[in-house]
Amino acid sequence: MPLHPVLAARLEQLKGASDDEYWAGIAEPYGPYDPPPVVYSEAAAPRPDGDGAVPLHVFTAVDAQPGAPALVWCHGGAFVGGAVEMFEGDGVAREVAARTGGVAVSVDYRLATEELHAPKQTDDVETAWRWVYDHADELGIDPGRIAIGGASAGAALTSAVALALRDAGGPLPSLVALAYPLVHATLPPYSHELAAKLPQIPACFVLENVDDGIFEIYLGGPAWTANSHNMAGLCDDLTGYPRTLIINSDYDALRASGQRFAAQLAEAGVDVRVYTEPGTIHGHVNYTPTFEPVEHSLAELAAAVAAA
Repeated sequence: MPLHPVLAARLEQLKGASDDEYWAGIAEPYGPYDPPPVVYSEAAAPRPDGDGAVPLHVFTAVDAQPGAPALVWCHGGAFVGGAVEMFEGDGVAREVAARTGGVAVSVDYRLATEELHAPKQTDDVETAWRWVYDHADELGIDPGRIAIGGASAGAALTSAVALALRDAGGPLPSLVALAYPLVHATLPPYSHELAAKLPQIPACFVLENVDDGIFEIYLGGPAWTANSHNMAGLCDDLTGYPRTLIINSDYDALRASGQRFAAQLAEAGVDVRVYTEPGTIHGHVNYTPTFEPVEHSLAELAAAVAAA
């Protein structure tokens, strides 16, 4: 499918812009957006090592009933950027809470820096998930219906945490929901179809050099130092991994990682559903639901969380 016409028009408007201007301009609202009403609160999950607490933004549906489903969600940003307040963070959590009649928790995990490498980021996410599980009664949710997920780098973190929970003997998330995930330290080969699409978008959205620089900060070393504790796609045996939903962007080099991970999960007998949102580029869930593909992706995500 060609680029979505609304997205293509936006890219045409931004022609000649710098990379930063592209990233900012592409996420500008595509029309008036009225966020759904929810009950908002904040919490803090103490880190086991005593190094402070992980800030959590908690969104609860106004009509939530006891035993509701929940989602622990992480924004993207290449491990070194992004923020919990972006639509891809709090916005998605708010929408999922409202659509499922449940709870969604947006995790303000520590970003990677020259001094703060893995596993600090996955530790924060696991701490957040275990806090939500331990406080299920207080939150009014069913501890057996707590999903985990994220977008891009957030998907990398949450997929690795799900693997850690499996290795620890549980409790397991009811669902792992990954939007345009990066779960391999080196991108798998592109399909011919994907390779033909990437030259059609600005280079800053291609992201094929994700292992350059970013991993040096996230891992504290080159990409080859990655392992399954920080890149779930490197796991040799995914048997027993939780049910998984993967939402890929169409014109996105990282789609190769999402597609390969789906194949690995299927080979291990995991219940996995993967689909590509037509006509989109990497990061499309960061746009508000006034952009049609975002509405569709959010509906798919919420339905999976509710059904898990």
